[in-house]
Amino acid sequence: MEVHLTPDQLDQLNKLASSTGRCADELVQEAVDNLLAYNEWFRKEVEVGLAQVRRGELVDDEEVRARIDRIIQR
Repeated sequence: MEVHLTPDQLDQLNKLASSTGRCADELVQEAVDNLLAYNEWFRKEVEVGLAQVRRGELVDDEEVRARIDRIIQR
């Protein structure tokens, strides 16, 4: 697989690699690992939410607004 970066992205990546003492390939691999882990976490969270909906565990609009108002007032 080939990954194509813009010149600006490549410049930023190289600067980051230089400033952290790591190679660019290592940083890209870490970024891909993080993306895949986030995607898996997100998929599981969506499944949790769908299961809650199936069980009828919902919060109505009025309660959501009240919770937001309480957060804002803090």
